[in-house]
Amino acid sequence: MGEIIALIGPGGSGKTQIALKTIAEITSGESNFCHKFFLDASTKEGLESIMKSIAQHLRIGGTVQGLKNWLSSCSHEAQWLLIFDNADDSALGLENYIPQNRAQGSVLITSQNSRLRTLVPRGFYQIGELEAQEAIKLLIETSHLEKTESNLLSAQDVVEKLGYLALAVSTAGSYILQSDCTLKVYLDRLEKNWTEIVNQKPSQVGGYNKTVWSIFQMSYFRLSGNAQLFLKLCSSLHWANIPIEIFSDAGENFEHETLLPDEEERVPHTAQSAWNFLRQYLTEGSWNSSKFQELLTEITGYSLVSIQREGTQSLRFHPLFHQCMKDMRENTSFPSAMMVDIFSRAIPTGDSQKDHQFRLAVHSHADAMWEEGISGTVYIQEKLRQIWHELGLFEKEYVLCNQISAERTRFQGRRHLDTLSSIANLAETYRDRGKYDEAEKYGKEVMEQRLQILKMEHPETLRSMVNLACTYSKKGEYEKARKLQLEAWELQSKSKDFGKEHLDTLFSMADLACTYRDLGQYEKAKELEMEVLRLRLKLLGEAHPDTLRSMANLAGTHSSLGQYEETKKLEVKVSDLRKKLLGKQHPDTLISMANLACTYGALEEHESAKGLGEEVLRLRVQLLGERHPETLHSMANLAWIYGYQGDHENAKMLGEEVLRLQSEILGREHPDTLVSMANLACICGELGEYKSAMDLEVQVLNLQTRLLGKKHPDTLHTMVYLACSYHNLQQYEKAKNLELDMLKLQSELLGEKHPDTLHTMATLACSYHELEQYEDARKLRRKALPVMSNVLGSTHPDTIAIKKNQYRQLTSVMFKRASKLLKAPFRHS
Repeated sequence: MGEIIALIGPGGSGKTQIALKTIAEITSGESNFCHKFFLDASTKEGLESIMKSIAQHLRIGGTVQGLKNWLSSCSHEAQWLLIFDNADDSALGLENYIPQNRAQGSVLITSQNSRLRTLVPRGFYQIGELEAQEAIKLLIETSHLEKTESNLLSAQDVVEKLGYLALAVSTAGSYILQSDCTLKVYLDRLEKNWTEIVNQKPSQVGGYNKTVWSIFQMSYFRLSGNAQLFLKLCSSLHWANIPIEIFSDAGENFEHETLLPDEEERVPHTAQSAWNFLRQYLTEGSWNSSKFQELLTEITGYSLVSIQREGTQSLRFHPLFHQCMKDMRENTSFPSAMMVDIFSRAIPTGDSQKDHQFRLAVHSHADAMWEEGISGTVYIQEKLRQIWHELGLFEKEYVLCNQISAERTRFQGRRHLDTLSSIANLAETYRDRGKYDEAEKYGKEVMEQRLQILKMEHPETLRSMVNLACTYSKKGEYEKARKLQLEAWELQSKSKDFGKEHLDTLFSMADLACTYRDLGQYEKAKELEMEVLRLRLKLLGEAHPDTLRSMANLAGTHSSLGQYEETKKLEVKVSDLRKKLLGKQHPDTLISMANLACTYGALEEHESAKGLGEEVLRLRVQLLGERHPETLHSMANLAWIYGYQGDHENAKMLGEEVLRLQSEILGREHPDTLVSMANLACICGELGEYKSAMDLEVQVLNLQTRLLGKKHPDTLHTMVYLACSYHNLQQYEKAKNLELDMLKLQSELLGEKHPDTLHTMATLACSYHELEQYEDARKLRRKALPVMSNVLGSTHPDTIAIKKNQYRQLTSVMFKRASKLLKAPFRHS
């Protein structure tokens, strides 16, 4: 006895139902409570009226004080329970209506007002959303539907859409029962006629006649004008995880952008209104957290929003109340335009890890505003473009880049520096979307214009050189890329505007390292990549996207060098961090997953390789379409994985489709196409289709020799494939001549003691033997055997075969080894 218990939660969460259920249980069972009073405390007038009526009924006079005195003086035999329902209004002064002496009674309060905690410090219970299973059970019961598997799955979708709010779920059940519709039909109607449906009354809940809309309105109209405006502003954002920093950073960093000539008339310019709202919470230019907290306290007082305090302080609205907030905008776009103004001024443009993580944290709010239709200024569009770019949402970014470059061209001219920056961004979106010819066209235009206007050493000119080089690399024109990257890097390293540790200089170093790897110069690539990674860890930290890119590219070089355990260690780390920071569907995350799948394959972890490779392909088809270069790359990856694990039929089928599409979309001479052609040839060899394999390998070798040169690792790999095919077709003279060429190149590039060089010695000895040139075979055997014993070991299959003159066995070993030389189509991050 003497307890005060408060059930606090948003309207519609079931507080009143709990109170009614409490009375019902007391009435039907054994209870010491002789008197039970249920008081509607939604208004002061209504509460006093019902308390006076109870006093008159008890014949103790007709005043509130009279009832309080009577309750305070009740005997042990006359215990009582007093329920104050809907005590939401802070101005009510609820403490004035609670008897001071509660020796024989208890008080139960239901309210949206979280400030009642001061009145009830110990008996304070937060009532929130239903658990998922509770909500599903309530929906099925109130709709009188059968508990079929299909209904339970659809019910999950409905309760999730309704935010697990008890009133909304009960209302849905009543609607479904009365209209005799299915759960799927209800969801469809909810999407099309939201306001009408949430305004339905839950007839299944006895005695409760409020709707989701009406309980929101009761709270909304009690708020001050500023609080109402704040809700309208937030209605343009996503309902969850709204960082308070959006408002504080916008307030402290507010700047009035320079408008293009027609923007004053064309765009509803709301910057002044946004500034007028924010500056109320500034003191001498700094954000006044205490003053802003007063605004939040007013709103949280009606349980319309909850404050999440873990990590960065953020706000969360119930999704249904958030939709009600949208409806309160009364068909005007002004609050939405104001919020876009505020949001854009909160977005940092820096490269620090903190800036990047903030941009990622607010992407759901940028999405929400995009869905409503963005009609902001170029300044605002530039800020949003940066978010789309970092999220890898290149189609959205392309739309904005197109708009921005067109507007700047129209009003500032094609040669204006701002216009050139916009065109540079447009070129990048073409490259990110696999449109390499368009990217080259615009990239060249930007570089040539900047060379004329700014000269070679200017930072913007150097950036355009780096960007154009990146496009050349994407097109497989590696020598063009290398020359431009090397020139830009050297100029940046010496420039007073950059220097050796400038982030732009590190970009150039990283790009150059990737090109060295593409050219087969792995040691040069590794040296540069390790230096870039060291500096980025120092300057940016481990979780920054650029640092992760360095780790991923270093992993790729380890892979090229056959160091797969080192590769796996780095790739697992990068993949996990990118999933956490960027999400699974981000392009950089998908690149990490694709590369890791290939590494699993190289390590013969076949199930992991296949599962991950198939997942990446499914996601890329879904996100990019079937003909995007990255989707084709995933198909090539998967064909490679199938081949590596011995599933040659599926590998061939997928490999042929990849080669057809890459030849059509990228061209026959593109590096990706050549890799796919070489891998398909190897798979044909495994299936005993030696003539088909040889024909493909001859094509690949001719193209690689012309495009990459004889000394490129990919060219040497193709020579190994082709030598295998010649042996399989018993064309030993051709095999011998090719192996002599290979041996000369490998001795020069790798050294005579390299395993690949020794292997070629062994296979050449085999060719001599088959051609009955036994003296040449013996000479080569005498030269190779001691080195092979020392380098490969006396138990290595090649060493044993040479030692025992088992040339047929050596040929078999050679074929198996060649099948493992399929090139994993590694992708730069």
